[in-house]
Amino acid sequence: MKRIKVENALFLCLFWFLIEVTFDIDANGILNVTAEDKTTGKKNKITITNDKGRLSKEEIDKMIRETEKYKAEDDENKARIETKNQIENMCYSMKNTIKEMGDKISSEDKKKAEEIIEKNLRWIDNNQNGSKEEYEKKKEEMEKEIGRIYSKIYQGRGSNEFTGEEIQKKKIIIKDQQ
Repeated sequence: MKRIKVENALFLCLFWFLIEVTFDIDANGILNVTAEDKTTGKKNKITITNDKGRLSKEEIDKMIRETEKYKAEDDENKARIETKNQIENMCYSMKNTIKEMGDKISSEDKKKAEEIIEKNLRWIDNNQNGSKEEYEKKKEEMEKEIGRIYSKIYQGRGSNEFTGEEIQKKKIIIKDQQ
């Protein structure tokens, strides 16, 4: 109990209130509020729903059906983009390999590799909306072209020019790209 001192007043008022308020939210997001005055026993209850801005059961079901409908299309786009990215990664990996090899690669092989890289990067730029099958075919073509260049580079060099670690690193790059 709290006492309040009121100056310039003729009397002092004391109040005692004991109200119990209960909040209950059910699984559907409906709020039930119950208030009970313990001194008088008077009780009130109110239910609060938020239907505004909520989706109906039919709207939710429709969204689920649309999601399932477009899942296959999304999966196909994902696979297409992954294949496209693999081609780009092969190009940049080969570009880095050429740079790392420096004088260990002939100017003819270097020029041929750069032409393959540029040709494939241009193809990607011009075929941004290509199908997965087109990207798969291009990836296979590029793997063959890159494989021939790597084979020529490694077969034409003496074993003293590359350390085992360098050769292993190049083999890992080729394997990762396939």
